Amino acid sequence: MSNRSDDSHPTRSRSRRDPESGLFERTREWYDLFPWMRLVRVLRLAGSPPCILLTFLCLGIWWFGQQQILAAVGEIPSDRKISARWSAVASPFVESTDVAFETSPTSIYALPLKSQALRWLLATAWTLIVWTPIALLLMRQGALLTAGRSMAGLREALGIASARVPRAWVAALVPTICVAVIALPVFLLGLAGTWVGRIEWLETAVAIAMALVAILAGVLAFGAHFAVPLGWAAIASESNPDPLDSLSRGYEYLLRRPLSLLLYGALGMVLTFVVAALASGIASAAVMVVEVVLQYSDDSESLLNRTANILHWFPVAVAVTLAWGLVGGVYLLLRRDAGGQEVEDVWIPPAEPAPPLPSL
Repeated sequence: MSNRSDDSHPTRSRSRRDPESGLFERTREWYDLFPWMRLVRVLRLAGSPPCILLTFLCLGIWWFGQQQILAAVGEIPSDRKISARWSAVASPFVESTDVAFETSPTSIYALPLKSQALRWLLATAWTLIVWTPIALLLMRQGALLTAGRSMAGLREALGIASARVPRAWVAALVPTICVAVIALPVFLLGLAGTWVGRIEWLETAVAIAMALVAILAGVLAFGAHFAVPLGWAAIASESNPDPLDSLSRGYEYLLRRPLSLLLYGALGMVLTFVVAALASGIASAAVMVVEVVLQYSDDSESLLNRTANILHWFPVAVAVTLAWGLVGGVYLLLRRDAGGQEVEDVWIPPAEPAPPLPSL
């Protein structure tokens, strides 16, 4: 009876002689070597008229509500008013950045002064009400594109997003509640610090204790800027997501894969910048066309300004649409880096069974 070693097997022998053979066998396309290239697929979302139109309408509703809130509780700040038509269309990047933060669920962490507390609460509540379903829809579309699938129908995606809005609200409010609970010891320590008077060593001890507790609150508050959007992406992409589990995934990906998050975020910013530049050029050309057409009409200045102000929001809508879609794609890439789950593994609702054919 002959003793044959495992090296006689051709596959095992080739794998042992060539350590890179396993890599090449697993590599089917460039996306396997450079997974970040999958985010380029999300650019299709910036060319989707239904998604851009939906974001545009949402921007209008949200902005109108914000203006009404600001007018109800105080004077509207001058820097929030629409500028002249040329400066408005020529500078979409600053506006896109401001709107991207203000429409994010983490805008709640822009802590207010005493005189702005009511405005802050109302504006944050309005932002969550208006933007949650749209953000979930765009993140799901971005995740599908990153996974190499086609975008879902608008009706189907909007139905899934609307059904998961309460879970997204829970994921957005839990860090706020935790920060508020941690802020209570800080408040009590602050009271104790006033009681100790001018005793230097006691005041130093209280300050150290306050700093330690405040660091914990800072970790939760700062991490929420990344954990909440990633948690929303998990809610939009998984089959039966739990809001607390989705939020914990966001914090985990931030703390375990910060360099990956930084790389994907930088790539997303570059893509958004390029698309915003193209959309800004389109809006500027549109303003020029309107101005040339209306120059032959009398008393057309008001109409021209109104049209230019509407076109001002076009690059903002395109940038916000792409940004939310990229969040869904970044979530899938971070899930792959941290947990090893394939990017293509995205939940797809089961298709409705076809009705049976009538019997003859």
